[in-house]
Amino acid sequence: MFEDTVNDVIAEQKIPAYYVNCNLYDNVLHTVEVLGVAFGKEDMVREIINDYNTRTGEALAMAEGKEAPSVMILFGTTQSYMIGSEYTFVGDLAKKLGAVNITGAMGIDDATAKTGFLPLSEESAIAANPDYILCLGHGSAEMQAVFEEKFMTAEAWSGVTAIKEGNVVYLDPSLFATNGGIHAIDSLITLAEILYQ
Repeated sequence: MFEDTVNDVIAEQKIPAYYVNCNLYDNVLHTVEVLGVAFGKEDMVREIINDYNTRTGEALAMAEGKEAPSVMILFGTTQSYMIGSEYTFVGDLAKKLGAVNITGAMGIDDATAKTGFLPLSEESAIAANPDYILCLGHGSAEMQAVFEEKFMTAEAWSGVTAIKEGNVVYLDPSLFATNGGIHAIDSLITLAEILYQ
């Protein structure tokens, strides 16, 4: 996402650059593989990939045979709110675990969903009635207070299953961000525990 803004400066300095896209879980693994080859760390990469594959299986086993919950991914700043599709890092994790993103129930087509984060339509989100609301925010303590004031106490949201059943989850920003990192497997395991245990 930063390639357009920094590529000219990097090219002027004649610095080799490789831009990675880690917005989806499998992209993180691909990036690990590419960087492992680039830096001659193939053995280390093999260990990392084997660990990922084993632990991914453990996460998927938590969901096996269980009813798929519907999820709303709420991303916010103190000024605005967006909803994350399955083409965001957290949305992709939820999809991998069998959860159903409410963007489909909101009538958001696939081409629009591919943009990742979309403006929140409260009316459509309430009608989609998610089982879980997964909250991402900048400055988590402050954002949690903002989310609670905006959604938890609002009359319009009071009938939503996630709120009635206490399934509003403030995701740990060290594991859940707009892009995945080397600890993406920990994010997947944690989300599986949230949704299925």
